[in-house]
Amino acid sequence: MKPAPIVLAAVALVALACNATIRFDEGSVDAGGSDVPAADVGGATCPSGSCGWVSDDDCDASVCKQSCHASTTCVGTCGNGCAAECEGTSHCALTTGRNASVSCSERATCTFVLGDHARAACGAGSSCSVRCVEYCNLECDAAATCDLQCPNGASMTVSGSASCP
Repeated sequence: MKPAPIVLAAVALVALACNATIRFDEGSVDAGGSDVPAADVGGATCPSGSCGWVSDDDCDASVCKQSCHASTTCVGTCGNGCAAECEGTSHCALTTGRNASVSCSERATCTFVLGDHARAACGAGSSCSVRCVEYCNLECDAAATCDLQCPNGASMTVSGSASCP
């Protein structure tokens, strides 16, 4: 049997099994992405209201703030100078570019990989894991659980603020 028809059949089977969508989270909900319009949240294309990162209408010089709405799972990336917020009780993973600003609200669980000169803020009751590729800053509420890993490999538990050189 020729390998090309087998590969084509396997791709068709996977596409049908995934309902022609690609999923990045472990749940049954599509992770969506920054291209999911806010109007789709809770709509016909997103009946559960858990479609991932959405761009706010608040854009400044082509940089729009990304939000992961409450009780949602979001995975993604954002470029230089981006701003993103993981709202309460959400699970978020985000990789940023330079000079980004991200926040993890109360009771959210966040994993951030920060670009050079980026900063993260973690609210009360949140759990944050932050890895810096270069210099970065982490502000951790006293009631949050925060871990910071610097480019030199040093990892530390943070209460208050810390930065990687």
